[in-house]
Amino acid sequence: TIISHYLNLNHIQKATISLNTNQEARTKTFELINQLTKENIEVEIMIGKNSLINGGFTAYMETLTKDLNWEQISGIHLDVEPHVSKDWHENKASYLKKYHDLVNEARTYCDSKSIQLGVSIPTHYPVNDIQKIFDLVDRVYFMCYENVKTDFIVRKTNSYLTSKTYIALRTNDFKNRLEMEEKFEEIQSKMNVAGFVIHDFGSLIDFDKNSINK
Repeated sequence: TIISHYLNLNHIQKATISLNTNQEARTKTFELINQLTKENIEVEIMIGKNSLINGGFTAYMETLTKDLNWEQISGIHLDVEPHVSKDWHENKASYLKKYHDLVNEARTYCDSKSIQLGVSIPTHYPVNDIQKIFDLVDRVYFMCYENVKTDFIVRKTNSYLTSKTYIALRTNDFKNRLEMEEKFEEIQSKMNVAGFVIHDFGSLIDFDKNSINK
Protein backbone atom coordinates (compact mmCIF):
# COMPACT_ATOMS: atom_id res chain seq x y z
CA THR A 1 0.00 0.00 0.00
CA ILE A 2 0.99 3.66 -0.30
CA ILE A 3 1.09 3.97 3.48
CA SER A 4 3.43 1.02 4.11
CA HIS A 5 5.64 2.06 1.19
CA TYR A 6 5.90 5.61 2.53
CA LEU A 7 6.70 4.45 6.06
CA ASN A 8 9.44 2.12 4.83
CA LEU A 9 10.87 4.78 2.53
CA ASN A 10 11.12 7.19 5.44
CA HIS A 11 12.45 4.59 7.92
CA ILE A 12 9.40 4.91 10.16
CA GLN A 13 9.29 1.71 12.19
CA LYS A 14 5.99 2.01 14.02
CA ALA A 15 2.45 3.14 13.20
CA THR A 16 -0.26 4.03 15.68
CA ILE A 17 -3.71 3.24 14.31
CA SER A 18 -7.24 3.97 15.50
CA LEU A 19 -9.97 1.34 15.27
CA ASN A 20 -13.41 2.37 14.07
CA THR A 21 -16.64 0.63 15.10
CA ASN A 22 -17.95 0.96 11.53
CA GLN A 23 -17.54 -2.43 9.86
CA GLU A 24 -16.42 -1.08 6.48
CA ALA A 25 -13.78 1.10 8.13
CA ARG A 26 -12.65 -1.79 10.33
CA THR A 27 -12.18 -4.04 7.30
CA LYS A 28 -9.92 -1.45 5.69
CA THR A 29 -8.01 -1.00 8.94
CA PHE A 30 -7.48 -4.74 9.34
CA GLU A 31 -6.18 -4.87 5.75
CA LEU A 32 -3.75 -2.06 6.55
CA ILE A 33 -2.57 -3.85 9.70
CA ASN A 34 -1.98 -7.01 7.66
CA GLN A 35 0.11 -5.07 5.16
CA LEU A 36 2.14 -3.23 7.79
CA THR A 37 2.85 -6.50 9.59
CA LYS A 38 4.12 -8.04 6.37
CA GLU A 39 6.42 -5.04 5.95
CA ASN A 40 7.75 -5.53 9.51
CA ILE A 41 6.27 -2.24 10.70
CA GLU A 42 5.05 -2.35 14.30
CA VAL A 43 1.41 -1.52 14.93
CA GLU A 44 -0.01 0.05 18.07
CA ILE A 45 -3.72 0.54 18.66
CA MET A 46 -4.63 4.12 19.57
CA ILE A 47 -7.19 4.57 22.35
CA GLY A 48 -8.30 8.20 22.49
CA LYS A 49 -11.70 8.08 24.18
CA ASN A 50 -11.53 10.72 26.91
CA SER A 51 -14.62 9.42 28.72
CA LEU A 52 -12.57 6.38 29.76
CA ILE A 53 -11.17 8.57 32.52
CA ASN A 54 -14.36 7.63 34.39
CA GLY A 55 -13.79 3.88 34.01
CA GLY A 56 -14.84 1.06 31.73
CA PHE A 57 -11.55 0.56 29.90
CA THR A 58 -11.55 -3.25 29.81
CA ALA A 59 -15.17 -3.54 28.69
CA TYR A 60 -14.58 -0.91 26.01
CA MET A 61 -11.49 -2.71 24.74
CA GLU A 62 -13.29 -6.07 24.51
CA THR A 63 -15.92 -4.48 22.26
CA LEU A 64 -13.55 -2.31 20.21
CA THR A 65 -11.01 -5.04 19.47
CA LYS A 66 -13.43 -7.82 18.56
CA ASP A 67 -11.93 -9.93 15.73
CA LEU A 68 -8.57 -8.17 16.08
CA ASN A 69 -5.55 -10.44 15.58
CA TRP A 70 -3.49 -9.59 18.66
CA GLU A 71 -0.44 -11.36 17.26
CA GLN A 72 -0.14 -8.43 14.86
CA ILE A 73 -0.27 -5.79 17.59
CA SER A 74 2.77 -4.69 19.58
CA GLY A 75 0.99 -2.43 22.02
CA ILE A 76 -1.75 -0.03 23.05
CA HIS A 77 -1.23 3.70 22.81
CA LEU A 78 -3.38 5.42 25.44
CA ASP A 79 -4.23 8.97 24.41
CA VAL A 80 -6.78 9.91 27.04
CA GLU A 81 -6.46 13.59 27.96
CA PRO A 82 -8.22 14.65 31.18
CA HIS A 83 -6.40 17.99 31.05
CA VAL A 84 -8.71 19.19 28.26
CA SER A 85 -11.70 19.05 30.63
CA LYS A 86 -13.23 22.42 31.49
CA ASP A 87 -12.82 21.83 35.22
CA TRP A 88 -9.26 20.48 35.02
CA HIS A 89 -7.68 23.23 37.10
CA GLU A 90 -10.31 22.99 39.84
CA ASN A 91 -10.18 19.20 40.02
CA LYS A 92 -6.66 18.35 38.87
CA ALA A 93 -5.89 15.98 41.77
CA SER A 94 -9.11 14.04 41.20
CA TYR A 95 -8.48 13.75 37.46
CA LEU A 96 -4.91 12.58 38.01
CA LYS A 97 -6.10 9.92 40.46
CA LYS A 98 -8.62 8.69 37.88
CA TYR A 99 -5.92 8.75 35.23
CA HIS A 100 -3.59 6.60 37.33
CA ASP A 101 -6.44 4.13 37.88
CA LEU A 102 -6.99 4.05 34.11
CA VAL A 103 -3.30 3.42 33.40
CA ASN A 104 -3.28 0.66 36.01
CA GLU A 105 -6.23 -1.04 34.35
CA ALA A 106 -4.65 -0.62 30.92
CA ARG A 107 -1.41 -2.13 32.24
CA THR A 108 -3.27 -5.21 33.47
CA TYR A 109 -5.08 -5.50 30.15
CA CYS A 110 -1.88 -5.23 28.13
CA ASP A 111 -0.17 -7.81 30.32
CA SER A 112 -3.06 -10.21 29.62
CA LYS A 113 -2.38 -9.76 25.89
CA SER A 114 1.43 -9.84 26.26
CA ILE A 115 1.73 -6.45 24.60
CA GLN A 116 3.26 -3.12 25.60
CA LEU A 117 1.61 0.03 26.89
CA GLY A 118 2.41 3.57 25.84
CA VAL A 119 0.74 6.78 26.95
CA SER A 120 0.62 10.31 25.57
CA ILE A 121 0.80 13.01 28.24
CA PRO A 122 1.54 16.74 28.29
CA THR A 123 4.71 18.06 29.90
CA HIS A 124 2.78 20.06 32.52
CA TYR A 125 1.62 17.14 34.69
CA PRO A 126 3.21 17.21 38.16
CA VAL A 127 6.60 15.50 38.31
CA ASN A 128 5.50 12.96 40.91
CA ASP A 129 2.49 11.96 38.82
CA ILE A 130 4.61 11.61 35.70
CA GLN A 131 7.05 9.39 37.57
CA LYS A 132 4.20 7.13 38.71
CA ILE A 133 3.13 6.85 35.07
CA PHE A 134 6.68 5.94 34.02
CA ASP A 135 6.68 3.15 36.58
CA LEU A 136 3.59 1.58 34.98
CA VAL A 137 4.19 1.87 31.24
CA ASP A 138 6.70 0.89 28.59
CA ARG A 139 6.71 4.22 26.74
CA VAL A 140 5.80 7.80 27.57
CA TYR A 141 5.08 10.10 24.65
CA PHE A 142 5.45 13.71 25.76
CA MET A 143 3.15 15.91 23.67
CA CYS A 144 5.46 18.83 22.97
CA TYR A 145 3.10 20.99 20.97
CA GLU A 146 3.10 24.77 20.41
CA ASN A 147 6.20 25.51 22.51
CA VAL A 148 8.91 23.62 20.61
CA LYS A 149 11.89 25.46 22.04
CA THR A 150 14.59 22.85 22.59
CA ASP A 151 15.62 24.11 26.02
CA PHE A 152 12.02 24.01 27.22
CA ILE A 153 11.43 20.47 25.94
CA VAL A 154 14.69 19.19 27.43
CA ARG A 155 14.04 20.87 30.79
CA LYS A 156 10.55 19.39 31.04
CA THR A 157 11.44 15.83 30.00
CA ASN A 158 15.08 15.01 30.74
CA SER A 159 14.65 13.96 34.38
CA TYR A 160 12.87 10.73 33.47
CA LEU A 161 14.10 7.37 32.19
CA THR A 162 15.30 8.14 28.67
CA SER A 163 14.77 4.56 27.45
CA LYS A 164 11.02 5.13 27.88
CA THR A 165 10.93 8.76 26.78
CA TYR A 166 9.55 9.72 23.37
CA ILE A 167 9.01 13.25 22.11
CA ALA A 168 5.85 13.83 20.06
CA LEU A 169 5.86 16.81 17.71
CA ARG A 170 3.27 17.98 15.21
CA THR A 171 3.99 19.25 11.74
CA ASN A 172 2.04 22.49 12.01
CA ASP A 173 4.55 23.79 14.58
CA PHE A 174 7.19 23.87 11.82
CA LYS A 175 7.61 25.62 8.47
CA ASN A 176 8.75 22.50 6.66
CA ARG A 177 9.99 18.97 7.16
CA LEU A 178 13.65 19.99 7.25
CA GLU A 179 13.02 22.35 10.16
CA MET A 180 11.22 19.57 12.03
CA GLU A 181 14.00 17.04 11.44
CA GLU A 182 16.59 19.56 12.60
CA LYS A 183 14.58 19.87 15.80
CA PHE A 184 14.78 16.08 16.24
CA GLU A 185 18.56 16.23 15.94
CA GLU A 186 18.86 19.19 18.28
CA ILE A 187 16.81 17.52 21.02
CA GLN A 188 18.58 14.19 20.59
CA SER A 189 21.98 15.85 20.93
CA LYS A 190 20.99 17.16 24.35
CA MET A 191 19.13 14.26 25.98
CA ASN A 192 19.31 11.06 23.87
CA VAL A 193 15.61 10.16 23.96
CA ALA A 194 14.31 6.75 22.88
CA GLY A 195 12.57 8.16 19.82
CA PHE A 196 10.29 10.72 18.21
CA VAL A 197 6.65 10.66 17.14
CA ILE A 198 5.15 12.74 14.33
CA HIS A 199 1.52 13.84 14.57
CA ASP A 200 0.11 12.84 12.16
CA PHE A 201 0.49 10.84 8.92
CA GLY A 202 -1.78 13.06 6.83
CA SER A 203 0.01 16.27 7.78
CA LEU A 204 3.39 14.63 7.17
CA ILE A 205 2.27 13.78 3.64
CA ASP A 206 1.19 17.41 3.19
CA PHE A 207 4.68 18.53 4.23
CA ASP A 208 6.18 16.45 1.44
CA LYS A 209 3.60 17.63 -1.09
CA ASN A 210 4.34 21.25 -0.27
CA SER A 211 8.08 20.63 -0.65
CA ILE A 212 7.53 19.09 -4.08
CA ASN A 213 5.24 21.92 -5.21
CA LYS A 214 7.86 24.49 -4.29
